Amino acid sequence: MESFGKILIEARQEKNIEIETAASDTAISKNFLEALESEDIDKFPSNTYAIGFLRNYAEYLGVDVNQVV
Repeated sequence: MESFGKILIEARQEKNIEIETAASDTAISKNFLEALESEDIDKFPSNTYAIGFLRNYAEYLGVDVNQVV
């Protein structure tokens, strides 16, 4: 099974979306999106934030939320 970070990166790249655009569209900071893609959960204030941002980002990219959470 692929890691959630790799799934996010591949989905974003397949849609030709720059990370800055994704940050603007989702209102999630670029730093947090990069942390999700690199699976650096320690960058978040809590796991609740990480999971919430992960859900939102996955939905934005059209990724099955259950696959990445």
